[in-house]
Amino acid sequence: MPPQAPPTSAPDARTPSPTQQPVVDPAAAAAGLEAEQRLNALKAQNARLNQQRLERERRERVLAAQEQARAVQALERQRAEQARRQAQTPPAQPAAALPAAPAAAPPEAPALNVARLCEPAGNFFARELCRLRECRKPALANDPVCVSFRQMEEANRARQQNN
Repeated sequence: MPPQAPPTSAPDARTPSPTQQPVVDPAAAAAGLEAEQRLNALKAQNARLNQQRLERERRERVLAAQEQARAVQALERQRAEQARRQAQTPPAQPAAALPAAPAAAPPEAPALNVARLCEPAGNFFARELCRLRECRKPALANDPVCVSFRQMEEANRARQQNN
């Protein structure tokens, strides 16, 4: 059998020849143009939104910096006021000039209350649980935090009975 020669390719009916104009569907061209316009509009809108977000973040940073500056100024004023008060107080007399005083009582510890006891508890939930636990103790029953807890509980009970 003799080897076959490769067939010569006939021009593809789908591929336009160089002399033929490509067939363009007007509806497809309009849809492509419309899709491109929508894409451009979406890109422009995203750019505007990004610009607005950046401006908002910049304003927030400026406001935070202003707030921090005000806090620093308030702290400086407070320190200056404290220094002024200390300068106005009369200097302490030497101990030798004072008559012998009876044995001084040790300074009293600050009164324990629920707020002070539970302050280092951490987050909100831990602090509230600490407050509830401390309010169960009879010694702290008249603490303002405990009184408000009891009032809230009574209001909740009354509300549940009405429902």
